[in-house]
Amino acid sequence: ALNTGSYRIFSPCTDESVLEALVDGSSTTGHWVVIMPGPLSLGPPPDSQVVPEFIASYDKPVRDGEVPLAAGRLRVGARMVERFSCSLPKEDPRHLELLGLVLDSLLLAWLQALPTAAAGFEELGAAANLHSAAVVER
Repeated sequence: ALNTGSYRIFSPCTDESVLEALVDGSSTTGHWVVIMPGPLSLGPPPDSQVVPEFIASYDKPVRDGEVPLAAGRLRVGARMVERFSCSLPKEDPRHLELLGLVLDSLLLAWLQALPTAAAGFEELGAAANLHSAAVVER
């Protein structure tokens, strides 16, 4: 389930090593949303203290060698959301959920950019592949 605190969302993601791995030599410009697995380990809580399961380290940097679960990019100037990808197999039920979460985060970034984009919500386009089209069409 997506609400268990088992994902970290970076919006925008500025970690160049992660972005370069996503684009295979293409430009890393734009507003990237990246979903990484699980919260960072904060070590075991003291025996006398109970730490709620939903507490996670969302503002921590990406760990070395960590692979994004899902990602996507918003190019404000081009008015486009694109480059959707998910490292989970397409048969995994979380595949579309994670891509949907990426799209939701990109739409929030677009709404924040509207005052400077000189465009409306209707002008935003989307580019998708076979595996991400179902999310974009919703």
